[in-house]
Amino acid sequence: MKKIVAVSIAIVLSVFALVGCGKVEKSVLFVVPDGAPALSVASLMMDEYELDGETDYKVVSSEDIGNYFATKRADAGVLPLNLATKMTDYQIVSINTFGNLYIVGTSGQDITSLKGNTLHVINLNNVVGLTVRLMLNKCGIDYTMNDLQASSNNVVLKGANASDLAGAFSAGKVEFAVVAEPMCSKLMKINTNLKILADVQELYGKYPQSAMVVKKGRFTTAQINGVIAKMKQKVSVTDTFEIVTAHLERGVVSAFTKDGLTAEVVARCNVGFMRASENKDFINDYIDKIIALQENAAQKLTDDRFFV
Repeated sequence: MKKIVAVSIAIVLSVFALVGCGKVEKSVLFVVPDGAPALSVASLMMDEYELDGETDYKVVSSEDIGNYFATKRADAGVLPLNLATKMTDYQIVSINTFGNLYIVGTSGQDITSLKGNTLHVINLNNVVGLTVRLMLNKCGIDYTMNDLQASSNNVVLKGANASDLAGAFSAGKVEFAVVAEPMCSKLMKINTNLKILADVQELYGKYPQSAMVVKKGRFTTAQINGVIAKMKQKVSVTDTFEIVTAHLERGVVSAFTKDGLTAEVVARCNVGFMRASENKDFINDYIDKIIALQENAAQKLTDDRFFV
């Protein structure tokens, strides 16, 4: 009798251990950074589309996104393309955003106003900073990444934290910066003297900014085709704020605001869809260019890194 009771107790304890506080762990973890990448998968998050069983969608900070894939906790998700190339346990399914970067300033008229000044750049060593450098090269504007004083013919690039820029602009500590939508619009609402001086995408051209990836061998082609079909579905602008904020990781403050998420802002986020396996040349060309700028910026992709 004692043995039966002991076994019963063990079973009950095991059940509690599995469900925790009444929550059963979901079988798939899908992680995406806040901002435009989150918009690109809003249709998936809206209905909590099941990739292969119950799927937990998390919107995390851009600073934390890489860790979820480096530690292999994420089964799928979206991250900057250059980081995606380094996550060799994952395959690239699609390109989801094609550039949402804007140069803003409290003075000046256009990109030439940067000469002789410091340009504060978010994610200086990742896709943002790398693309800005490619753009400056294309525009024939010299730059330095040192803390030297800018000359009349060049611009100094300096790393910046997006969350600090609002206060820095207000205090007059920053005059020019590169920021992404929707943070760009959020900053201009806080600092009314701030204006867009240049559209990086217009000056440089279309480029693959963020990519959806899946863990190798985790999903079937049929499952991913289902994800793609769902991801292509349109979500109304009025619903997107609630969808994204409902999936925010605890402690993350979204770049979106309810009244600031307009059709114009969404358009500037430049969200779209491109199947990676059908556009290898476009993707590899960009990767080659950023590696030429900075050798460790990305990793060249072999054919098996593209999900077919």
